[in-house]
Amino acid sequence: MWQYFGSQTGFMRTYPASRWKVPTNEPADMFDVRRRPWYIQGSTSPKNVLLLIDTSGSTAGQTLELIKVTVKSILDTLGENDFILAMTFNKAADVVGCSEKIMPQAGCCFDTFVQANERNKRAISESVDVIQSENQADYTKGFTAAFQQFIKFREIEATSSKGSNCNEVIMLLTDGGTDYPEAVFKEYNKDKKVRVFSFAIGPAATPIAALKKIACANRGYFMKIPSMGAIRSKVQVSTNAKPS
Repeated sequence: MWQYFGSQTGFMRTYPASRWKVPTNEPADMFDVRRRPWYIQGSTSPKNVLLLIDTSGSTAGQTLELIKVTVKSILDTLGENDFILAMTFNKAADVVGCSEKIMPQAGCCFDTFVQANERNKRAISESVDVIQSENQADYTKGFTAAFQQFIKFREIEATSSKGSNCNEVIMLLTDGGTDYPEAVFKEYNKDKKVRVFSFAIGPAATPIAALKKIACANRGYFMKIPSMGAIRSKVQVSTNAKPS
């Protein structure tokens, strides 16, 4: 009988041991045990995840590209027990792929949470590729739209087999900001049922105090991702976080 061990740092052992086969047609061996289905299902609890993506004008350029790669890295950590929905926000909030401006280019228009299987994750990833940055970020509208999606999906969960029926998580991906939408959290998340994780993404020095407060006040973690090299490790910590 084969046994596998995978650690949170990516360390892997198999028993009985066998020689590792390195692909000859690839420049580097990018295998990561933490992306394998058996590891994902064993190390995390089922969850409904909403990605809340800041597409305001300040994210234009390198930061928006980092955000897109971070979204894809998060998708890689989700398994079929999870459900996913991606939204963008600036002066208004939209479900990824559903806005009139990018719908012809997008790969999907999921207006509620869908199972995080390979087909759905690939469709969301393709839709994220075509998002653009413009206008100013309105955190109140972004979080209001996010919490309303959870309320709508709870009704679906109650009457069907859809949903994780377990944890609920918002992952905020932004370049920073000073707004703390306190009234929204008091109205929609007074019991802290939805955990909020915030990611400050980009090399520029931006205000992060509000982002830390958003995460810490809602049972989540705050992460800073200044470059491509930090994405995988920071995302892994947040997606493996156990319910508190």
